[in-house]
Amino acid sequence: MKTIKVEELKSGLMFNKPVYVDGENILLPAHIPLRDKDIERLKKWNIKSVQTDGEAVTEAPGSGVGSGGVADALRKGPNAALLAKYVDMVKTVHAWYKNLESHARPQTGELNAKTDEFIQIVEDHPAQLIAFTLQKRLKQPSRAMSSVNCMILSLVIGVNLKLPRHRLNQLAFGGLLHDLGMTKVPAALLEKQGDLTPEEAEQIHMHATSSYSMIVKKLGYPEEVGQIGLQHHERWDGKGYPSGLAGKGISLAARIVSVADAFEAMVRDRPYRNSMIGYQAMRQLLNDNSRRFDSEILQV
Repeated sequence: MKTIKVEELKSGLMFNKPVYVDGENILLPAHIPLRDKDIERLKKWNIKSVQTDGEAVTEAPGSGVGSGGVADALRKGPNAALLAKYVDMVKTVHAWYKNLESHARPQTGELNAKTDEFIQIVEDHPAQLIAFTLQKRLKQPSRAMSSVNCMILSLVIGVNLKLPRHRLNQLAFGGLLHDLGMTKVPAALLEKQGDLTPEEAEQIHMHATSSYSMIVKKLGYPEEVGQIGLQHHERWDGKGYPSGLAGKGISLAARIVSVADAFEAMVRDRPYRNSMIGYQAMRQLLNDNSRRFDSEILQV
């Protein structure tokens, strides 16, 4: 692995293989151009050099996603069984949402059993499950897929934080159910393009308290799971909602789901903006500077 001095790096430079800091922490994936901010961050961290097995290139190759594409590749080989589990989980959540809309108190038995099983799958295969969250060609119900993806990302963070199993269980259900209150918000408001009126913003903000009520009072999940729904829009700097909590006054699980939810939203297609690839989304989150998110969780 060759070493490159930071002082030799220029904005726009990219390599055909990943670039690392300390030989193991990735700074730049292959074929992603370096930015001034990346170089400034290295200097701020007092890092003198980076490493890569690649060569500098002038342009990225084609995406390679044709009639087959990445999603088709995931359906083959050792990933096929995992993909089937992922799709089954999304379909289970979708069916449960439909049941929720039509019954006063939907049954949670199957959802609970599938979620318990899925925790172990994410623990055993985190990289593959993350890959599924980034694929645009996996045509599944969007709301259910978003919920499952947030659960996966939250669990990966929780596993890396070495949370005990009972905390991972709470985190999984919190990641899955934190936005239940959105079912009370009119679809036209959720799909509105442009600025919201103060009244419309308040209506959307109410979804956090609605999530708590539905999770704890209607569905009977533990208080710790309900707190995730209640607090996932609180901010590290105290400027969030509904209670203006700050720092570690926000539960750890809610801080985790907040990061996972933001990342998932950035990479998922929305009617009001194009989706972002995972790397771009990570760079945007890392520029938060402890406003919205717990920086320790961002590092994980």
